[in-house]
Amino acid sequence: MGRKIGSWVVIAMLGLGVRFAWNLISYEMDDTPLTAEEELAEQAQWIHEDDAWIAEEVAAGNVQSARGWLDQPKRGTFEADPQQMRAAIEAFHDAGAPAVWIVDAVAIGGGELADGFVVELPEAGPERTALFAEDAKLWDGHGTPDVGQRYLNVSFD
Repeated sequence: MGRKIGSWVVIAMLGLGVRFAWNLISYEMDDTPLTAEEELAEQAQWIHEDDAWIAEEVAAGNVQSARGWLDQPKRGTFEADPQQMRAAIEAFHDAGAPAVWIVDAVAIGGGELADGFVVELPEAGPERTALFAEDAKLWDGHGTPDVGQRYLNVSFD
């Protein structure tokens, strides 16, 4: 009796495996490129989700001033170039950022590592425009779009 049950289990598993393999083989990807509007809408959704997370972190006090953060003992980056990150933090301050914070530092071995920072954005105006221009400089003209967010998340990872 045990052999019959075992045989049926093996046959059922084989059937599921064949079905899974067939689904993999017959799966067709939708290669239709997104329109510029669809791409911006997807970006905007992600940016607003990120913005909500940052607002929660700021409200909870889980932020540290980015200026000088990398100069403290046992603080560094995972993959980011610390000099580039320092220079970017200063550039955002110089461009008029109300605040620049380290938000998601990871505690490792008695120290902290972070590969990015967050820039608080002012309301519409020349300072806001300058901050988005600074972001675009970092990424060869492909910066984050302004979709009305309160924060700009600058990540080097």
